[in-house]
Order: sequence, then C-alpha cells, then structure tokens
Amino acid sequence: MSYSNIRYSTFTDWLRLRPIIGIYKIARRYLIGRLYLLKKAPDQQALIALRCHLGKRPLVITIAYNSVWILRWQLVFGSRNFDGVDRLIADNSSDPIASKEIAELCSRYGAYYFKLPFNRFSLGRPHDPSLSHAAALNWVWRHLV
Repeated sequence: MSYSNIRYSTFTDWLRLRPIIGIYKIARRYLIGRLYLLKKAPDQQALIALRCHLGKRPLVITIAYNSVWILRWQLVFGSRNFDGVDRLIADNSSDPIASKEIAELCSRYGAYYFKLPFNRFSLGRPHDPSLSHAAALNWVWRHLV
C-alpha cells in the first residue's frame, strides 16, 4: 500500500510516520528523475553526429540494459521485419562489458548505438529497474527525439 495518500492513512500509520516517509520517497524519486534529464551526454560529439543522421527515416528506439542476448534477438528479428527504418539502441547498461558487447552488436547489425549517462536508479539508492528504464526513456525523448 502506498502511504503517500494521507486520506487513507490510519492512526497506526501516522504513529509509524508512514505517510511522511511515503511522501519523502516520492519527492526523492521525482527529484532524481528530473536531475537525470539535466545530465549531459557522456559523448557530446556522438550525440551531435547522431542528431544529424536521424530524422530522415522512421526511427525505432530500444533502451538496452545489461542483456546482450535479448538485444541480439531483437536485432535479428528487427532486421527481418523492419524495412526502411533507422534503429537506435540507447544503452542504459551499468556493466561496461555488456556495453561493449552491445556496441559490437549494433555495429554488426547496422543499428545506431548511443551510451546514456549514468542512471542512479540502475545501481544506487533507490535501486529501481522500472524507474531506471523510465528515466532513460525520458532522457532519450528530451535529448534525441
């Protein structure tokens, strides 16, 4: 149960400060997500070059996170089923080895590769894969699309 909605909090919830803690967590996640949007790209020149290449054809964007084998399948089947589109793989991986393998896959299958800035939701506190993916999507939307 989410304790940020004060109307549904019981007396016991207030004794344990659950509504206050819930509001604090929501505010922290919001602030971390907003600050992530302000981060610069790790390779600013690559971002500029990518913007120049994109926009001429429809774009398929994938957020990749430490899972090379899933991305391999997506690129294989995407090359069979997507005709006349550009494919961008935005790498949100926390593992440098996985990032290197993802970059190699992208060059093999002709997809654009871009490494996203460090995402605090991926490793730090709070660790939340869903928020990590959402923050990565918001960053790509704000800076590339």
